[in-house]
Formats: sequence, C-alpha cells, structure tokens
Amino acid sequence: MLNPNFVLVGVLVQFLGGLSYFIDTLKGKIKPNKVSWFLWAFAASIAFASEIKQGVGIQSLTTLIVAFVPFCVFLASFVNKKAVWKIQKIDIICGTLSVMGYYCGM
Repeated sequence: MLNPNFVLVGVLVQFLGGLSYFIDTLKGKIKPNKVSWFLWAFAASIAFASEIKQGVGIQSLTTLIVAFVPFCVFLASFVNKKAVWKIQKIDIICGTLSVMGYYCGM
C-alpha cells in the first residue's frame, strides 16, 4: 500500500504542474483543445468513481487530481478565445476507452 504522505506529495505536484497550464489558458497564452481536455477529465473521473466504489481510500486522491486539473483547464478554455473544438484521432481513442471503462466498471 502506498504511504499516504506520497499520495499527498503526488497530488500537490500534479496540482502545481497543472496550475501553470490553467493560468496560461486563462491568459490566452496557449491554445488548448477543449475536446481533449474534457476527455482526459472524463476518463479520470470514471476511474476515480470506480476507485471510490471499490473503497480504495486516500490513494484515490491521485486519480481525483488527474481528473480535476484537466477539468479546470477545460473550464478555463471557455475564457480563452484561442481554444478550439477539434476532434483528433487521440480524442476518438480516448473517448472510446472512456465509454468502455464506464460500461466495464458498472
């Protein structure tokens, strides 16, 4: 089992890493793809929900932050006029795997 201190450090590192991208999205410095960021948040949300259902515990915080950061960037992309809605091959793959994960986890 992973030491809870490592979980908290991992969550903090992920949050701080995503914070700069979030801020750059708000400032319009970057051009995020809304589809990609939504799918990354959605896929991780499914994994987090499955972990909660299985009673994983504090370790599930690492998955929560992996969902939370992309969701924040996705929301920030609506402020950014350079953000795009562009479906790419990776989005189709990610979306398909997310839906499969959802139905396999039920």
